[in-house]
Amino acid sequence: MKPAAIICFDLDGTLLDHQGVIHPTDLHILQNNRQVCFIPATGRVLEGARQAFARNRVFPNQPLPLPLVTQNGTVTYRPGEILQGYFPFPAGVQERLLQICLDTPDLFTLFSTPDEMHMLWPTEFGMLEAAYYGLPYQPFRADSPGCVFSKMMCISDQPERLSQVVERTRALPVEQAYSMSTIMECTPQGTHKGTGLISLVASLGFEGVPLFAVGDGGNDLGMFGLVDRSFAPLDSPPEVLERVNQVIDPRPEGILTPILRWAGLAG
Repeated sequence: MKPAAIICFDLDGTLLDHQGVIHPTDLHILQNNRQVCFIPATGRVLEGARQAFARNRVFPNQPLPLPLVTQNGTVTYRPGEILQGYFPFPAGVQERLLQICLDTPDLFTLFSTPDEMHMLWPTEFGMLEAAYYGLPYQPFRADSPGCVFSKMMCISDQPERLSQVVERTRALPVEQAYSMSTIMECTPQGTHKGTGLISLVASLGFEGVPLFAVGDGGNDLGMFGLVDRSFAPLDSPPEVLERVNQVIDPRPEGILTPILRWAGLAG
């Protein structure tokens, strides 16, 4: 049976506040509302999404029962963590990205497959950020270049370091996005949270169901033009706020209730 609506939400800074906490009202909705299909869309890998929910004591000790868009749309899952789609870099593009990052020492960089993250150039700041976002990684190995990656993530508290990589990758067929001011990500050209979401919705047989999206980062912008209505938390950056249909203050009742109310599904 098709749901009454689909609500796709970013995790960090959207469903999760800046302390990683889910609003109690949102927790209740996620666990009890059966009318709506809820789809997290995150830059995190699957394990990082699991950790975010587990820290809030929701869906503990079980495969996540929600469909998922992870790694900025390059990996999607059906309910129960069943892999639905994987959209990696073409070999030549991956080789060029790897070379750029190998030539950029002291910039914490992660290359992702569905199951692993391979780390280049460890820094204290990068490792702390990776730990906060639940990003499990292993050191880059001799055989790492033989893996098939779908996302590159660079983490730095020095904006000029990220800007250098942006400039060096600009001519490549990739999508560039800042999920946070300290995190710059690249995915294959034409692949982002929005394309992952549409692919996942189609695989579930939910075409035609009213589709809503809410997010607070540059890596959420790709969703906004592909949904029926877009939302952003009040404290999102200006470039996000100006691209959505409606702004939400999540403090009184969380992020989901205002969307359900707008859709006529609250209560």
